[in-house]
Amino acid sequence: MLAVILGFVAGFLALPGHCLLSDPVFRAPVDTVADCADWIVAQPADNCHLLAERGHVSVGELLSHNPALRRNCDAVEGLSYCKERKSTAGHELAARQSETITGSAPQSIQDLVNSLFIKQTGDKLLTTLWDARVIPVFNSLSYADFSDWLNRSPQGQEMRRNLAAASLIACGLPTLANLVRQWIGVGPDPLICICYDQDTCCGPSDSSCPSGTSKLLARSPKFSSRFEHDDEVASLERRADSYPWTATDPQGQTWSGSFTSVDWPTPRDFAATDWQWQHAMAMDFNDDCTAFYVVEYDQAGIQAGVAGRNVAGETIYNFLNRTALLTSPNTAEHYIEKNLFAKFVKAAIEGNLAGGGTFTTIPGSFFQNFMNTNQAALANIATMPGAQAVTLPARRLMWTLGSGVWRDNFLLLQANLNLMKAAILRGNDPVAPDRMAGAMVSAPRVFVTHLRAALNVLNYMNNADAISFGENSIKAIRWELYNYQRIFNQQNGLNIDVVAAWDTWYQDYMAERFQTLKNWLIANALDGHEHWRGGTDGVSQTMEAICSLYVGRARALAGLSFQTYPTGTPQSYNS
Repeated sequence: MLAVILGFVAGFLALPGHCLLSDPVFRAPVDTVADCADWIVAQPADNCHLLAERGHVSVGELLSHNPALRRNCDAVEGLSYCKERKSTAGHELAARQSETITGSAPQSIQDLVNSLFIKQTGDKLLTTLWDARVIPVFNSLSYADFSDWLNRSPQGQEMRRNLAAASLIACGLPTLANLVRQWIGVGPDPLICICYDQDTCCGPSDSSCPSGTSKLLARSPKFSSRFEHDDEVASLERRADSYPWTATDPQGQTWSGSFTSVDWPTPRDFAATDWQWQHAMAMDFNDDCTAFYVVEYDQAGIQAGVAGRNVAGETIYNFLNRTALLTSPNTAEHYIEKNLFAKFVKAAIEGNLAGGGTFTTIPGSFFQNFMNTNQAALANIATMPGAQAVTLPARRLMWTLGSGVWRDNFLLLQANLNLMKAAILRGNDPVAPDRMAGAMVSAPRVFVTHLRAALNVLNYMNNADAISFGENSIKAIRWELYNYQRIFNQQNGLNIDVVAAWDTWYQDYMAERFQTLKNWLIANALDGHEHWRGGTDGVSQTMEAICSLYVGRARALAGLSFQTYPTGTPQSYNS
């Protein structure tokens, strides 16, 4: 019966003759735009996010072309959804732009670009907003100067004539700012840097990176030195509850086991006045295409930002964790991934480091047998809140990452950032190669915003608060492993040092993962630069300049520093 009902609904939505411009067999929702040029057919379990991912467009564009998806993000299998509109009479301005916000002030720089430079409204309020939002970030890039450059310079006129280039304005402001400065005779200004370390990024005297006032999270020592809000950068998948491992030691014996997740709190478990809701991390809502940093918001700020995004079905909770759109619980997030212990055990038994080196192995019996046997002595040793009665080491260790009882080291952050962080720490590409290649050819803006997403993850991992919270767990992990090895050594007359193995492995693993990310950024930015190099159209020139900017930013990153990593004999986290 359900299948019959769904079939009727699909037939009702797909009235014949509507939006069947290129193929009469297409069936589309009745209110799909009438001037569609390119389609994507919904597959089983598709939603607006997955459709946008496969179509290499932003969710915002998809929703603007397909109002049915605004009402329900879930797509109807077999129906065709518009991913690109037809151009109009030599002027493509209406073809690929989202609707301009009316009745209220634009929420982002991209909205201002759409209004001022594409639809050319000239509203005094909008020009005031432009100067208020852009000048503090891009050093005197006033509306008057930028408008003059767009209207009278050869490069600006070329961009004005080409919508695809015009839609890159907001993503290319760091580069365009210098062109405008040269146009008005001021001279180039150093591009704003990601200042992990001023010696390797901006230089010690560079005024574009003022110490203590930069919005770029320079206060953290962890590093030496997106992308559309709605464009997913990692696959939507249910988080695992069990993390199995299998390893073969140097003697050829195979060992196995698993770690089972402890329930984590959800964003709803934190009060608006809690630290987490006062420091929720997201990409700047007001600077949606030009920022190279994440911003800390309070709950009211996240609420306002989500309202401004106007994404169907989105709340402050599933904005912070996209799994809310699936079947898995919506949880808060953590600096350390839950699967890290399984990775550590495999490496510790086999003696192989992620960076290619080797280190002293730990007996497989410690992980397979000892850690999966209740150790009564643990009942009298201080541990994390809620875990005192847990005497199974493999289970107790998972409490070091936090729980519904111990929440001090949890963070609230934008789902897209966390999905990419998880992919990076799993050892995957931040964005699949075929998606990067496809975006380079058909969606330049998506290509550069994928690069921006990766830089945003670096900024998040470089955030002083995120590091501090992660190191809360590191201290707890070292304390637990210290007690496990002490009991194991007493029982077996051995002297293994699991804490030292963890320290060596963790630092190598994190350093290798972020060196890999740096290499990925450089390689893809260079690919983009080469792809658009020498082009005479506005898109190619803008994209070449933006990719050049990313190459420089990525090369300036010198990698991870562990200056604040806990050392010495572990102490109880609660001591």
